[in-house]
Amino acid sequence: MELGWTLARVRDVLGGQLHGPEDMVVERFCRLELARANDISFVREVRYVEPGVASAAGALIVWEKQEAFGDRPQIVVPDVMMGLLQLLAVLNSERAEPIAVGVHPTAVVDPTVELGDGAAVGPLAVIEADAKIGARTQIGPGAIVGRRASLGEDTVVHPRAVIHHDVEIGSRVIIWSNAVIGRDGFGFVPTPDGTFVRLPHLGTVIIEDDAEIGACATVDRAMIDETVIGRAVKIDAHCHVAHNCRIGARSMLAGYTKMAGSVTIGEGCLFAADASINEHLTIGDGAMVGAAARLRSDIPAGESWFGYPAVPAGRARRILAAQASLPEMRKLIKRIAKKLDIDLPKPGSS
Repeated sequence: MELGWTLARVRDVLGGQLHGPEDMVVERFCRLELARANDISFVREVRYVEPGVASAAGALIVWEKQEAFGDRPQIVVPDVMMGLLQLLAVLNSERAEPIAVGVHPTAVVDPTVELGDGAAVGPLAVIEADAKIGARTQIGPGAIVGRRASLGEDTVVHPRAVIHHDVEIGSRVIIWSNAVIGRDGFGFVPTPDGTFVRLPHLGTVIIEDDAEIGACATVDRAMIDETVIGRAVKIDAHCHVAHNCRIGARSMLAGYTKMAGSVTIGEGCLFAADASINEHLTIGDGAMVGAAARLRSDIPAGESWFGYPAVPAGRARRILAAQASLPEMRKLIKRIAKKLDIDLPKPGSS
């Protein structure tokens, strides 16, 4: 990432302590393995000190001064990751190109729409009747906001995202491209002739303040009440939240996490990539679910589960350890069976 800053400016943004020349200019901010003599990189903990020594980076951001780096300039901050957050936020604000305030000539905005002060509607966006757009909220090119939908202040809807009718979205929410919020849930009733009739979904979706919905994610509306995405929930790309689900505040869903209907997730839960949750389950506060786990039962608060099907982490580790020994166990069983003159079933036989 191009930088072109003096170390003094980097220090001031990070709020750290500089050990080195203030006037040295660093051209780029990048990873250790890619850094050159005029670049700055970061070392966030002890295990990265050795790669830091091997790196050609001309300056380093560290959590405490490291003698191993010799006379290379170092900027010491209490928390490297929080420091990087500050640095990247400044860089992002300098590079961001917000949509021009007001309504682009090619956008279609119903006369009944309420646009807050400083709101921006990009090219070819559509906002339907009686929708409310908060102050400084941005509706990206080609995005669609349905009738009676409500968006709070400082929310960003990226290009081609779709927000259906009657959805409620809070302030400082980010909706990434091609996300679909508020489509009807997957609810059908079988008929005597073997076909299926769709259940009308008359509920809504509520997305609370500071949440983020990733690209190509889908959040289905409830059948009769609410699908709720809590405050500061972060949902990655390609995730699916089915009808009537409720996700507690500050929970995080990594890519391809999906849940069936009426799942309740507590606050501060973490789901690794490709986790899957059966319908009507309850996940307690602070629970953690491993990558590609398949949940078939409730999880108590604070527990970690993984596996297929998912089980508590301790049991999952014992199962994995046993699986690694299966070839040897099979040989042992064959020897015992031979001594006892027992015919073992052949693979595939019932």
